[in-house]
Amino acid sequence: MIEKDTQEKLRLRYLLGQATDEERTEVEERYLSDNECFEELLALEDALVDEYVMGRMPESQRLVFEENLTDSQRENVEFTRTVVQEFQAQRRKKNTKKKQAPGLGTSSAPDSPRGGFRAAFSSNLTARMALVMLLAGVVVGLPMLWWSSSLQHQREEARKQTKALRDEQAELREKIENLTGKLDGEQQDRRDLQLELALVRDGAGVASPDEQKVALESTSMSRGSGASTMSIELRTRLKHVRFEIPLEAPAKYPSYSISIRMDGTVIEEFRNVKPRAGKISLPVLARKLESQAYILTLSGEREGQAPTVIERYPFRIQKGASGR
Repeated sequence: MIEKDTQEKLRLRYLLGQATDEERTEVEERYLSDNECFEELLALEDALVDEYVMGRMPESQRLVFEENLTDSQRENVEFTRTVVQEFQAQRRKKNTKKKQAPGLGTSSAPDSPRGGFRAAFSSNLTARMALVMLLAGVVVGLPMLWWSSSLQHQREEARKQTKALRDEQAELREKIENLTGKLDGEQQDRRDLQLELALVRDGAGVASPDEQKVALESTSMSRGSGASTMSIELRTRLKHVRFEIPLEAPAKYPSYSISIRMDGTVIEEFRNVKPRAGKISLPVLARKLESQAYILTLSGEREGQAPTVIERYPFRIQKGASGR
């Protein structure tokens, strides 16, 4: 019972605009995601609107209600006020007809042979007036019944539209969260790529504790179909794997390009790479290298010409080693 009273007060503060940010979040997460709870919230809102329109709302509550009226609540108030005014007009019309009806055939008659006829006529007139009043009640009641049914129908439609909007908002929030996560990932990839490019252009650089060097010696180069595949065992918690590629004639080409493929798919590609000290030092993000077989292709670049393949280095990555 205490929990029910607490939730009732929370719903009331939410509808009156007095809830805190945490309470609004609680209501929207609990009541707007559950159809039954959502119907309870709308029923309470309808009750508040009815009390306000009928003038039964306490003064302190009325001031708060008027100050924090939402657009949907304002429309609900105007519609309910219109229905109540129409109902009151019909009742006044009905009461006016009642006041005009009495007095017909009620005068007393002397005891005479004609008295029986007058009594019968008076009784018949009373029955007719009762029938007329009954018909008047039906005539007045039917429009009010229609108005009441129409009001209920429009409220149901408003509830459906509100629920549909809530669902669209939830779906939109989910899409925004997914896009935000995707954008954060793309931004991180861009930062990583910029770091890679900076390291490549800086040449050999200095190895860091979270980096592992791999020297691709001439004995590991694939010079024909019988070339062996180099096995590379990576330590855990690495950020970069730095491939060091020796060059027999570094000045033969103005620049070089390197690509790394897995099953024919390019996972990394660098262009306009400048060698230093007779070799190319190429850092690659460790998270991009899975325990798979790869081929690193080294090509020479000349302006206006297609790259010339110099060497292909097949290697296989094995992850999980803890040694340094």
